[in-house]
Amino acid sequence: MNNFTFVLNKNLNIHEKIKLNNIFSFYFSISAQESVLDSIALTEVTVTSQVVDVARDRITPIAFSSVSGAEIDLKAGNLEFVETLKRTPGVYTNQDNGGYGDGQMYVRGFGFTNTAYVINGQPVNDMENGRVYWSNWMGLIDLTSSVQIQRGLGSTSLAVPSAVELFQLIHELLR
Repeated sequence: MNNFTFVLNKNLNIHEKIKLNNIFSFYFSISAQESVLDSIALTEVTVTSQVVDVARDRITPIAFSSVSGAEIDLKAGNLEFVETLKRTPGVYTNQDNGGYGDGQMYVRGFGFTNTAYVINGQPVNDMENGRVYWSNWMGLIDLTSSVQIQRGLGSTSLAVPSAVELFQLIHELLR
Protein backbone atom coordinates (compact mmCIF):
# COMPACT_ATOMS: atom_id res chain seq x y z
CA MET A 1 0.00 0.00 0.00
CA ASN A 2 1.34 3.42 -0.97
CA ASN A 3 1.06 6.43 1.31
CA PHE A 4 1.12 9.93 -0.10
CA THR A 5 1.73 13.15 1.75
CA PHE A 6 1.11 16.57 0.26
CA VAL A 7 2.14 19.86 1.77
CA LEU A 8 0.25 22.85 0.45
CA ASN A 9 1.84 26.24 0.34
CA LYS A 10 -0.08 29.32 -0.66
CA ASN A 11 -0.40 29.87 -4.39
CA LEU A 12 0.63 26.28 -5.11
CA ASN A 13 -0.98 23.94 -7.63
CA ILE A 14 -0.50 20.16 -7.58
CA HIS A 15 -1.51 17.80 -10.37
CA GLU A 16 -0.94 14.14 -9.59
CA LYS A 17 -1.58 10.74 -11.09
CA ILE A 18 -1.90 7.69 -8.85
CA LYS A 19 -1.66 4.15 -10.25
CA LEU A 20 -2.95 1.12 -8.43
CA ASN A 21 -1.61 -2.24 -9.63
CA ASN A 22 -1.02 -0.74 -13.06
CA ILE A 23 -4.74 -1.17 -13.72
CA PHE A 24 -6.46 1.87 -12.25
CA SER A 25 -5.24 5.40 -12.64
CA PHE A 26 -6.59 8.41 -10.73
CA TYR A 27 -5.91 12.00 -11.65
CA PHE A 28 -6.52 14.81 -9.21
CA SER A 29 -5.64 18.44 -8.80
CA ILE A 30 -5.21 20.44 -5.62
CA SER A 31 -4.71 24.14 -5.49
CA ALA A 32 -4.28 26.56 -2.61
CA GLN A 33 -4.49 30.28 -2.55
CA GLU A 34 -4.52 32.93 0.10
CA SER A 35 -7.89 34.43 0.89
CA VAL A 36 -8.57 37.72 2.58
CA LEU A 37 -11.64 38.14 4.76
CA ASP A 38 -13.05 41.61 5.21
CA SER A 39 -15.55 42.71 7.80
CA ILE A 40 -18.18 45.39 7.52
CA ALA A 41 -19.47 47.13 10.63
CA LEU A 42 -23.20 47.83 10.68
CA THR A 43 -24.81 50.52 12.73
CA GLU A 44 -27.22 49.67 15.53
CA VAL A 45 -30.95 49.91 14.81
CA THR A 46 -33.50 50.38 17.59
CA VAL A 47 -37.23 49.78 17.07
CA THR A 48 -39.06 52.25 19.26
CA SER A 49 -42.74 51.70 18.45
CA GLN A 50 -45.14 49.33 16.82
CA VAL A 51 -48.62 49.83 15.44
CA VAL A 52 -51.28 47.38 16.60
CA ASP A 53 -54.78 47.89 15.18
CA VAL A 54 -57.10 47.66 18.17
CA ALA A 55 -60.79 48.52 18.10
CA ARG A 56 -61.78 51.11 20.72
CA ASP A 57 -65.11 51.05 22.56
CA ARG A 58 -67.48 53.78 21.34
CA ILE A 59 -64.83 55.09 18.92
CA THR A 60 -64.34 52.35 16.30
CA PRO A 61 -67.54 51.17 14.53
CA ILE A 62 -66.65 47.48 14.91
CA ALA A 63 -68.34 44.84 17.05
CA PHE A 64 -65.72 43.20 19.24
CA SER A 65 -65.13 41.29 22.46
CA SER A 66 -62.08 41.89 24.62
CA VAL A 67 -60.66 39.46 27.16
CA SER A 68 -58.09 40.76 29.63
CA GLY A 69 -54.94 38.95 30.66
CA ALA A 70 -56.31 38.61 34.20
CA GLU A 71 -59.35 36.71 32.89
CA ILE A 72 -57.10 34.41 30.85
CA ASP A 73 -54.91 33.75 33.90
CA LEU A 74 -58.02 32.97 35.96
CA LYS A 75 -59.34 30.46 33.37
CA ALA A 76 -55.99 28.98 32.32
CA GLY A 77 -55.29 26.21 34.83
CA ASN A 78 -54.16 23.29 32.69
CA LEU A 79 -56.16 24.36 29.63
CA GLU A 80 -54.52 25.27 26.38
CA PHE A 81 -54.82 28.81 25.09
CA VAL A 82 -57.72 28.10 22.73
CA GLU A 83 -59.82 26.55 25.51
CA THR A 84 -59.52 29.64 27.74
CA LEU A 85 -61.59 31.64 25.23
CA LYS A 86 -64.52 29.23 24.81
CA ARG A 87 -66.83 31.33 27.02
CA THR A 88 -66.38 34.39 24.79
CA PRO A 89 -69.55 35.18 22.77
CA GLY A 90 -69.43 33.73 19.26
CA VAL A 91 -66.42 31.46 19.93
CA TYR A 92 -66.57 27.66 19.72
CA THR A 93 -63.51 25.53 20.50
CA ASN A 94 -62.74 21.83 20.37
CA GLN A 95 -59.80 19.49 20.81
CA ASP A 96 -60.63 17.28 17.80
CA ASN A 97 -59.13 14.21 19.53
CA GLY A 98 -55.71 15.80 19.44
CA GLY A 99 -53.06 16.35 22.03
CA TYR A 100 -52.12 19.46 23.91
CA GLY A 101 -51.88 22.29 21.38
CA ASP A 102 -54.11 20.70 18.74
CA GLY A 103 -57.22 22.71 19.59
CA GLN A 104 -59.31 24.49 17.00
CA MET A 105 -61.29 27.70 17.30
CA TYR A 106 -64.33 28.75 15.30
CA VAL A 107 -65.55 32.34 15.49
CA ARG A 108 -69.22 32.85 14.58
CA GLY A 109 -69.22 29.55 12.69
CA PHE A 110 -66.24 30.36 10.51
CA GLY A 111 -63.24 28.05 10.59
CA PHE A 112 -59.72 29.11 11.38
CA THR A 113 -58.88 29.39 7.68
CA ASN A 114 -61.30 32.33 7.37
CA THR A 115 -60.20 34.06 10.54
CA ALA A 116 -57.14 36.28 10.70
CA TYR A 117 -55.07 35.45 13.78
CA VAL A 118 -52.74 38.30 14.68
CA ILE A 119 -50.16 38.46 17.47
CA ASN A 120 -48.84 41.95 18.22
CA GLY A 121 -49.98 43.11 14.80
CA GLN A 122 -48.25 40.23 12.95
CA PRO A 123 -50.40 37.60 11.17
CA VAL A 124 -49.65 34.02 12.21
CA ASN A 125 -51.92 32.11 9.81
CA ASP A 126 -50.14 29.59 7.61
CA MET A 127 -49.41 31.18 4.23
CA GLU A 128 -50.52 28.14 2.23
CA ASN A 129 -53.80 27.10 3.81
CA GLY A 130 -54.66 29.79 6.37
CA ARG A 131 -54.52 27.38 9.33
CA VAL A 132 -53.10 28.21 12.73
CA TYR A 133 -51.03 25.58 14.53
CA TRP A 134 -51.63 26.40 18.20
CA SER A 135 -48.92 23.98 19.29
CA ASN A 136 -46.43 26.61 18.07
CA TRP A 137 -47.98 29.25 20.35
CA MET A 138 -48.52 27.42 23.64
CA GLY A 139 -46.55 29.97 25.70
CA LEU A 140 -49.13 32.67 24.96
CA ILE A 141 -51.08 31.97 28.13
CA ASP A 142 -48.24 33.38 30.20
CA LEU A 143 -47.56 36.43 28.03
CA THR A 144 -50.93 37.68 26.81
CA SER A 145 -52.18 40.96 28.27
CA SER A 146 -55.36 41.13 26.17
CA VAL A 147 -57.24 39.34 23.42
CA GLN A 148 -59.63 41.09 21.08
CA ILE A 149 -62.03 39.26 18.79
CA GLN A 150 -63.46 41.56 16.13
CA ARG A 151 -66.65 40.48 14.38
CA GLY A 152 -67.39 41.67 10.88
CA LEU A 153 -64.74 43.31 8.76
CA GLY A 154 -61.62 43.78 10.83
CA SER A 155 -59.84 47.08 11.40
CA THR A 156 -56.45 45.75 10.37
CA SER A 157 -54.49 47.22 7.50
CA LEU A 158 -52.72 43.90 6.84
CA ALA A 159 -53.31 41.57 3.92
CA VAL A 160 -54.64 38.61 5.89
CA PRO A 161 -57.02 35.79 4.84
CA SER A 162 -59.86 37.09 7.01
CA ALA A 163 -63.30 36.93 5.50
CA VAL A 164 -65.22 38.20 8.48
CA GLU A 165 -63.26 38.47 11.71
CA LEU A 166 -59.95 39.21 13.36
CA PHE A 167 -58.53 37.46 16.40
CA GLN A 168 -55.88 39.67 17.93
CA LEU A 169 -53.50 38.99 20.82
CA ILE A 170 -51.34 41.58 22.50
CA HIS A 171 -48.37 40.61 24.67
CA GLU A 172 -47.58 42.21 28.00
CA LEU A 173 -44.30 43.46 26.56
CA LEU A 174 -46.14 45.94 24.32
CA ARG A 175 -48.35 47.39 27.05
